[in-house]
Amino acid sequence: MSLFLGLDIGTSCVKAIIVDAEDREQAAAEAPLSIDRPQPLWSEQHPDAWWAAAAAVLDRLASSALPAR
Repeated sequence: MSLFLGLDIGTSCVKAIIVDAEDREQAAAEAPLSIDRPQPLWSEQHPDAWWAAAAAVLDRLASSALPAR
């Protein structure tokens, strides 16, 4: 069975999904991201938070109950 991974790094969260060749969802996970507002009208995010959230969702997918290969 072929599986495909999608990873979306957005403003509010990182999402990941695994689908099969028939486009059926096999597993999904997401992790929130925070936005810092150090001054009025400023918004910042730290790239290390993107990496940490991406690693967290990929770890969750890796430990999910995917079909045996």
